[in-house]
Amino acid sequence: MVKEWYSIQEAADTLGISHTSISRYLHTYPDFFKVKSVGRKKMVFSEGLPLLRQIKELYARGIQTNEILEQLQGSIPVYHDASNDDDVVNTVPLAKIEPFLKNLETIIHQQRNLSEQNTLLVEQVIKSDQRAEVIHEQLLQSDKRNQELQVQLQDLTDKMNKLIEIQEAAATTERQPWYKRILK
Repeated sequence: MVKEWYSIQEAADTLGISHTSISRYLHTYPDFFKVKSVGRKKMVFSEGLPLLRQIKELYARGIQTNEILEQLQGSIPVYHDASNDDDVVNTVPLAKIEPFLKNLETIIHQQRNLSEQNTLLVEQVIKSDQRAEVIHEQLLQSDKRNQELQVQLQDLTDKMNKLIEIQEAAATTERQPWYKRILK
């Protein structure tokens, strides 16, 4: 039967890695190991043993801690939840999460502001459309009134021209000698 949990000493014996190195790896890369405490002992889940071996090999090749962390982040799952109350699972420290939470709060606040601005803009667009419609109606009424006034002006002009013609005709008739007016 395969063992699920190994003490640090058992893992050191199984892998041939020193006890202190395993403790240091667990402390340096806590996000990649499922760990629980039993009394004063720390227990490592069996899935972490190949990872411990891989970390030792990377250190043996002279790779730095930051580079190892980058390689692990791309290929190894990170543990974030505990399966029961007896398990103590290393999760991302609060200090690492806090800037992300603040950033998330800022983003949410900005989204609320943008939503409010969008609502105000929609209201302004609706009001502008209503004003444009009113102005359009007023322009149509003004055009209609202008056309009516032009028709009235044309009628008045025609009547004035007829009146002038009649007056000119009357004036010409009065200038004629009296016999031409009678013989007509």
